[in-house]
Amino acid sequence: MEPDGRIDGRHDYLFYEADVKSGWNLERGWLVPWEDLEGFVGWMLEGFGLNEREGRDFLEYWRPRIPRDQPYVLVAP
Repeated sequence: MEPDGRIDGRHDYLFYEADVKSGWNLERGWLVPWEDLEGFVGWMLEGFGLNEREGRDFLEYWRPRIPRDQPYVLVAP
C-alpha cells in the first residue's frame, strides 16, 4: 500500500463480499423519505467511518437497486 492509500498504484480501497448466514434484522432501522435518502445515507456512512468518495461509491451502487415505487425507504444496518 502507498502512503496515499493506493494499492498496487491503482486501487484505493478493497472490495469485500461475504455470505451472511444470519437473517437481516428489519425490526430496527430508519424509515427515510425517498427525497432525503441521499443525505441520510451520507450521514449514516460517515458515522460508519466511510469517507466522502466511499459514500459516493456506495450510493452509486445502491441507488439504482432501491425501489422507487414507495415514498419511504427502510434503511437497516
